[in-house]
Amino acid sequence: MRILKKNLLLVLLMICPTFLLAQQVNTLYFMENLPSRNMYNPAFQPINDIYVSLPIIGYMQMSVGNNSVALKDLMYKKDDGFVTSLYDIETKQKLYNKILPTFLMNANLQVNLLTIGFRKNSSFWTFSVNEKIDASFTVPKDAFKLGLFGVDDLPDATLHQTYSVSPVNYNLSGLKVNMTAYTEFGLGCARDINDAWSVGAKVKFLYGNMNISNVNQFTNLTWAPHQITVNSIGSINTSVPFPVAFAPTLLPVSVDTAKMSNPMSYLPPTGLGGGLDLGVDYWATNELSFSLAAIDLGFISWNKANSVNYDATYMYDGVNQQGVDKGVVSLLSTVNQSTLSDSLLAGLKSNQKISNKSYTTFTTAKLNAGVEYKMFNNYLSLGLLSRTYFGNINVSEEITASANYRPLDWFNASLSYSFFNGNFSNIGFGVGLQTWIFHWFLAADYIPTYLYKMGGLPIIPAGTGTFNLALGMNLVFNYPSAESIAAKNKQKMDDRFGCPSCDDRIPSKNIKKRSKAYSKKQEIPTYSRKTEPIVGPMYGR
Repeated sequence: MRILKKNLLLVLLMICPTFLLAQQVNTLYFMENLPSRNMYNPAFQPINDIYVSLPIIGYMQMSVGNNSVALKDLMYKKDDGFVTSLYDIETKQKLYNKILPTFLMNANLQVNLLTIGFRKNSSFWTFSVNEKIDASFTVPKDAFKLGLFGVDDLPDATLHQTYSVSPVNYNLSGLKVNMTAYTEFGLGCARDINDAWSVGAKVKFLYGNMNISNVNQFTNLTWAPHQITVNSIGSINTSVPFPVAFAPTLLPVSVDTAKMSNPMSYLPPTGLGGGLDLGVDYWATNELSFSLAAIDLGFISWNKANSVNYDATYMYDGVNQQGVDKGVVSLLSTVNQSTLSDSLLAGLKSNQKISNKSYTTFTTAKLNAGVEYKMFNNYLSLGLLSRTYFGNINVSEEITASANYRPLDWFNASLSYSFFNGNFSNIGFGVGLQTWIFHWFLAADYIPTYLYKMGGLPIIPAGTGTFNLALGMNLVFNYPSAESIAAKNKQKMDDRFGCPSCDDRIPSKNIKKRSKAYSKKQEIPTYSRKTEPIVGPMYGR
């Protein structure tokens, strides 16, 4: 049983990276030719007049990972082979030292179902439908201490010597989970207020598909001589499209598997809610711009709810003292399994309160703050983005610096470097390419730079516990001509600075502008963008 417990723990740790992370691909934030960039800041306007994002292939984003360990922390080179982190006390200690006080896992999946965007005068309107899944899971470090070392193999040898007379406490209050799936219908508008300011907002209707969450107010396990005591206060909430029943049993949730397999049961919503995105974009000078956005501000009220509240103390007196004396103490190997189950069952029966009362959860809000400096007539720019993530059970911060290359309107590339969880080794890359009416993009923030070759296995990424990826293809129409963009830029420059003598200093052909073009019939002088001065406060927007 002890070996089984350790193997299960290893499997859990190796699965954990598939539950997390990063809730957007930051590398895309400064890629100007990306039509769907306004999902990161609703004040951003595409440079084309119309775009259509088709179901699934239009935009897909996924994120996985954790905040403590990578694959290289689960496998160690020893002699001529590899051993797991559970091989001996030394490898377990290395793994334990890597784990932060709160082991965090987050997951995100977003799939576009349909998006349409079009320009109307100085505004750009969007209608979008997206399917989103967010999941968060936290485990306190004490749970790993108990799982890795039991109560006899703890790194502190003095605990083994004093255990027979002193209780050991494990604080498990940090055990929390939240998993939400919902469909998002959004209507957004970005508008130029003047030649320096742009604002944007998106109103959302949220169609809840599923939620599983808990509120763990307090959980403590005390291992004293001859006795295990668990004190716990909290609740478990579920709202799912298939029938679920609660009962005062050791496993309080039961599912009607026959109805679960019925596709029609997934159509009605289990919850309804609303959301809002807000953004602003400010151009201080020709070269310098600032942007700020709060996105995914929202809530869902879950009506098809099943909840169980508990406030209980479980006590078990069947600890095997002979096992203690032999130094074979673990949560599973020193207790009578059936007696322990009966004890927990009795405690649950007397302390469960089951209800169908609705409850509310909040979507995972994000705050994006960016600054960008353009150089060489917008051939190149340097950007810095701060992304703060407000999850249901955690808050995290990430800083991403990027260099953005824009030699042509139909080609953008971005190279980024992120600081996250105390690590400076996260390199990202993104590329956007337009071919006729098709715009393609691919980007990732955490490209592995540390590789393992395990025996006959191929080289695998092992140096990061986090991975994300965004890709898609959009249809773009009415792409404005370079001449019309230049004419509009010049007009705004004249309006702001009163510069009627600037007729011979019109911005370059390849300078990008989000606003709808002026008449294409105007005669616009041409010149080399490499030699002419940069003018116009709005260039490159």
